[in-house]
Amino acid sequence: NLIMVAEGTTLEEAKALPDNAQLAFRTIETMGKPCIAAIQGVALGGGMEFALACHYRIAETKARFGQPEINLRLLPGYGGTQRLPRLLADRNGETGLRDALDLILGGRAIEAEQALAIGAIDALANGAEDALSKAHAMVRDYVVSPATSELGQAFAARNAATEAWDKPASIDLEAVLQDEFLKRILKQLAWAGRDKAGERALDAIRTGWAEGLPAGLAREAQRFAEAIIDPEGGKTGIQQFMDKQSPPLPVRRDGVWIDSEHESRKSQLIESGELLPMGAPFYPGVTPIPANQLAFGIARDPDTGAPRFGPPASHERELVVKTPKPRANEALIYLLSSEVNFNDIWALTGIPVSPFDAHDEDVQVTGSGGLALVAALGSELKEEGRLQVGDMVAVYSGTSQLLSPMAGDDPMYAGFSIQGYETKTGSHAQFLTVQGPQLHKPPSDLTLEQAGAYTLNLGTVARCLFTTLEITPGKTMFVEGSATGTGLDALKSSVRTGLSVVGLVSSDDRAEFVRAQGAVGAINRKDPELADCFTAVPDDPEAAIAWEMQGEKLLEKYRELNGGKLADYVVSHAGERAFPRSFQLLEQGGTLAFYGASSGYHFSFMGKTGEALPEEMMARAGLRGGESVLLYYGPNSRDLADEKGLEMIEAARLFKARIVIVATTDGQREFLQSLGLEDAVEGIVSLEGLKRRNSDFDWPDTMPRLPDAKQDIENFKLGVRNYQQNTLKPFGTAVGKLLRSPGNPRGVPDLVVERAGQDSLGVSTSLVKPFGGRVIYAEDMTGHRYTFYAPQVWTRQRRIYMPSAQIFGTHLCNAYEVTMMNEMVAAGLLDVTEPTMVEWDGLPEAHQSMWENRHSGATYVVNHALPAMGLRTKDELLEYWAAAASEPNQQPDGETE
Repeated sequence: NLIMVAEGTTLEEAKALPDNAQLAFRTIETMGKPCIAAIQGVALGGGMEFALACHYRIAETKARFGQPEINLRLLPGYGGTQRLPRLLADRNGETGLRDALDLILGGRAIEAEQALAIGAIDALANGAEDALSKAHAMVRDYVVSPATSELGQAFAARNAATEAWDKPASIDLEAVLQDEFLKRILKQLAWAGRDKAGERALDAIRTGWAEGLPAGLAREAQRFAEAIIDPEGGKTGIQQFMDKQSPPLPVRRDGVWIDSEHESRKSQLIESGELLPMGAPFYPGVTPIPANQLAFGIARDPDTGAPRFGPPASHERELVVKTPKPRANEALIYLLSSEVNFNDIWALTGIPVSPFDAHDEDVQVTGSGGLALVAALGSELKEEGRLQVGDMVAVYSGTSQLLSPMAGDDPMYAGFSIQGYETKTGSHAQFLTVQGPQLHKPPSDLTLEQAGAYTLNLGTVARCLFTTLEITPGKTMFVEGSATGTGLDALKSSVRTGLSVVGLVSSDDRAEFVRAQGAVGAINRKDPELADCFTAVPDDPEAAIAWEMQGEKLLEKYRELNGGKLADYVVSHAGERAFPRSFQLLEQGGTLAFYGASSGYHFSFMGKTGEALPEEMMARAGLRGGESVLLYYGPNSRDLADEKGLEMIEAARLFKARIVIVATTDGQREFLQSLGLEDAVEGIVSLEGLKRRNSDFDWPDTMPRLPDAKQDIENFKLGVRNYQQNTLKPFGTAVGKLLRSPGNPRGVPDLVVERAGQDSLGVSTSLVKPFGGRVIYAEDMTGHRYTFYAPQVWTRQRRIYMPSAQIFGTHLCNAYEVTMMNEMVAAGLLDVTEPTMVEWDGLPEAHQSMWENRHSGATYVVNHALPAMGLRTKDELLEYWAAAASEPNQQPDGETE
């Protein structure tokens, strides 16, 4: 609402907001017929207050509820400070009042099941039920039997409650406010600058509690209006929210434990049977599933609510969290081991993106992949019959929207997320809920430690090599970081597939190791003759040309190792210093695929010699009729005529594409309009016009440099955010308005035709369609530097086609590819690296060694419950557990019992 952000708003103007809403909600509450709130999505803030005014609330299981106004330095203003405490106190006494205060002062949302448990809603629509349909059915029953129907009884009870709420409440509010957790919330509000909002909310609650609902509503409206016009109140809070600078909210009551209480509470839960000791045998179908479990990850600070990001060795913590329950398409599994990878480190450090941005939990459990026993199955998995309780399974790390139509193209294009980083739960835990397609029977000839070590690493490599690069025998390959992790798997898999492979390493010992794996040679990036090669491309054009010439010694070294040839393929994942040289090593027509960056995300490279017709490049990128195309006209020029740009427009028209043209100037836009292109294009955007309409819009000559994320995470995030807010968002909005369609609601282009004379690749790779989007060049790119933000290409699997080279983003494989990968492992085409087993307590140090690039060549795997190494079957595992349980206990005198 404009009143909330407008300068000069008066108290009377601000008060009109709550007065009008309260009048409407009070009318609903006191009218002579029942009103049902059927909640199908989120009911936050005013939405929850609307629902509270109704006489009955029914919700879908996916619904969420909360009063988040405190986040904006406001308080609920439409009756929330009055009805929520009264309703919950009626249902659960002092506990209910405390729950209401948690929601109002803490500002955190709750799931529908919890809302039902505390009494905020009356019923859930489960299974095939629909909240709206169920509400209509209740109305029909009420019409037939007003007095005896469920709705009729609820209506009568609520009318009686409403009458009682007009009087003072009986529970001692001040006594409830002595609760230690509520005191901690108030301290956190002061730390976050929200203490005044908390005081206003409590003032409104106290008034209604002591004097009745009408007085409380009036006080709430007054305090809400005061908060709106307060420069340090709502004005600041709303601006912080819009700028994505809001301080964290307090943790939930049961969200995290104070560190000093961890060990004692863990012992108490184990003793009471509510928690299994780490490593305990678990017999599916026999052993009770405990209410709690141990996990490793990162939690919000109990005092501030801020995620406690930092180096793994000092910040990763063992946690006690609730054991989840599987939904219809899910299984609950008991982890025997879990994979250790860089996804964990990104989650623990918040680099480049905080995992808490994707969920509202107080804890992030890390871990992607592992080996497990199936402990329980959701209804749909039971019906399918592929899995049984007790099965031993390898865990694939990718989750997706299983019912999305996009899954027909590739499941990774349907809401794909890596478990443990892009989801709130991961496999560094005793139990985990996973989707059915994540579970696979491991190859039979693997040891159990190997079976828990290979899925993520080898799956990433398998997709990179066989789906993305489509490697063929006899070609040449260059692999970054080839002595450890995925780099080692890529090297070994390429050698076994018949490629001539050279690896990039960081020491002579690693070079020798790589040669022993079958590589034709290795390049030590720390070799004094080559060490100064591995840097990002300089910004200055002349320095960039000199940088390119400096790389000739690296190219010559590679040719010496590779029979005079450069690389047909490159597998890249080492970061911004290695990437540009790896691209330089590509042979004519070669392809570089990358799936990560262990250091830096600001990728740069120098263009290669070669050009092609625009229609040839569109055909190579697989442009189809009806797809949307964005192309640039007249880059870096005010000239009206751009012959190459006109060729590109005509080529896109030949493909029957939906075209948007981006012109540099208003004059170019008017010139193109004069050519009669209206029927051929969806619209023309002028960068000059965008700047005129939005003074904050910035079209940089190149992607701005980003600070080192490891050294300066806050300024790194600020740099990314500024680029998004000042460049990508306004530009993408202008383009999106022209390209929107029912199947493309955001209006993102399927293909972008870039220009060799400008460096806007960072914009194009961020704007083009994720998963399947392509950027093409047709002009000679020699002597020009190009930059982009790496995660936008690799995590979203975008592709860059150039006349003489290609850059493809790739990622973890899909579930089907795991099946194919297992067949290749069984056939001996892929080799599972022998892992290094890490004990549970050693996980933080294992992560730290990876963070500092001092880990060994093997893959790290955390041992959860494997009693011995070298076991190969579930039967052997169960026998070991049984034998350990049956060993007689030795007494001090040597006798046995």
